[in-house]
Amino acid sequence: METMWTASVDVAIAMPLYNESDGITETVSSLDRELSKAGLRYVLCVQDDCSTDNSVEKVRALSKLIQGELRVESNEKNLRHGPTTHRAYQRSLDTGAALICQIDSDGEFFPEDLVKLLSSSGQHGLIIGARHKRQSPWFRRVVTAGLRVLLVFRFGVFSRDPNSPIRVFNATALAELLRSVSANSPIPNVQLTILAHRRGLRVKYARVNHRPRRGAVEEGTMWQSGKSERARVPKSFVRFCLGALAEFWRTPKHKSE
Repeated sequence: METMWTASVDVAIAMPLYNESDGITETVSSLDRELSKAGLRYVLCVQDDCSTDNSVEKVRALSKLIQGELRVESNEKNLRHGPTTHRAYQRSLDTGAALICQIDSDGEFFPEDLVKLLSSSGQHGLIIGARHKRQSPWFRRVVTAGLRVLLVFRFGVFSRDPNSPIRVFNATALAELLRSVSANSPIPNVQLTILAHRRGLRVKYARVNHRPRRGAVEEGTMWQSGKSERARVPKSFVRFCLGALAEFWRTPKHKSE
């Protein structure tokens, strides 16, 4: 039986943002519709990574049209996705909400799936949305598969979707975990997944649907190189992977290290 939400339930949503002008209105509006339908009182903490389009203006224009509270902040300089997500998490914790969600701003997930994760949170420290029939380029799917193997052999952690950007934390658990993740980490979600398993938190995986991003092109702005050629691996993605590997190398292999 699903949890019945009331207006007393507080949820904060950490949402990194970068150049999502063509889809952000639909993403936030549909999220508001589903959360409000579920009777959730929420705060949306948008962390802008110095967008060069009018994404921020479009988000701010929604502040009087949605039922939730909207808080927008911009980085002083472009930090990329990982550090921006870390900042969004921290701001969400500062709201005092009991539950902290993370979801990206590209609209690749159905907001009703986020509501399902929230309604089944119960006593879990972390619920991760495991992407079903992932609608992403081949190189991202290959890296995710390799990441699952790496986590097992290096850290002894099995995760169905370690870097999934749709997840729900108990705020107390997140605050404790986030203290061990560098503010400059390119992969905070992966590190949070590893830490949650290592420290014995109750981690649950729930299947969520995945779709192409909202907007004119399917591939997100983080990996865009001016073209939407799904077969070509963007240089920015290669740089990200190298940075992520360096971060793994710095992460202690064993719990006692």
